[in-house]
Amino acid sequence: MAATSLSRRTTKLFLPNGGCHFWSRPAYGLGYACQREDRFGRLQRRAAMLNRQLGGEGWSSWDTPPTKPKWMRWRTYEEKYEIWERAVDEANTESTVRAMRILRRPMR
Repeated sequence: MAATSLSRRTTKLFLPNGGCHFWSRPAYGLGYACQREDRFGRLQRRAAMLNRQLGGEGWSSWDTPPTKPKWMRWRTYEEKYEIWERAVDEANTESTVRAMRILRRPMR
């Protein structure tokens, strides 16, 4: 382990599988789940987050537009809806690009 990782203060300690000491995330070399996602996963996560902000259910309906919540102003809803719509379009485009790459691969 690097000496700088062990001498820094941290607010959260981890004990991963097979570990015998409680150390910080950098000391163990751990990353976040979102750092291992590909482009489509990041776009899908963003669309789900925006869907939840609009009053939707999130992951289960990340590509289905939610109806406007009663407490939200129309202007706010329309602005967030446009951002959500762009995120879904980008995710769908990335999905299509990925499918085209798979279809172009030669059969083995």
